[in-house]
Amino acid sequence: MRDFFLRFSSAFIVSLGLHEGVGLGLGLAQAQAQTQPRQDMPALVNAVPKDASTQSDLSSDARAGKAVAVSREGQCTLCHQIPEHLGAMGDLGPPLGGVASRLSAQAIEVRVKDSRRVNPYTIMPPYFSTDGLSQVDPKFKGQTLLSEAQLRQVLAYLSTLK
Repeated sequence: MRDFFLRFSSAFIVSLGLHEGVGLGLGLAQAQAQTQPRQDMPALVNAVPKDASTQSDLSSDARAGKAVAVSREGQCTLCHQIPEHLGAMGDLGPPLGGVASRLSAQAIEVRVKDSRRVNPYTIMPPYFSTDGLSQVDPKFKGQTLLSEAQLRQVLAYLSTLK
């Protein structure tokens, strides 16, 4: 059981883009310790990246993408923390603040479309794929969670989170 947990947690860390500096053989507690802010570092180093949505030059796609991310359709806040969002948020996934600094635009797109391509054991739902899904309500069979426009908007928003 411990081996399964270590493999799962290591694969999960890799899928989230947090694997740099984290050995894949480490236990989850060790991996978490390496991704937590260090108490001996100045506050500026541990500061949460600011959300670009406060900037007046945020594109309309990015504004719409933030709305989708925090909506019932996107449901990103079930697992992720979104900078400057005041509603309830989960912590199963990594905080989205700074995601555009941690991952390339292509890597973000792959994870949003279908994170199973990076980690087959991920708990993140495929937002733009219906391949391999089972137990889908017949009225939703063949439909993706996000439309093509919503996907483009969410990706535009996530690209602002540097």
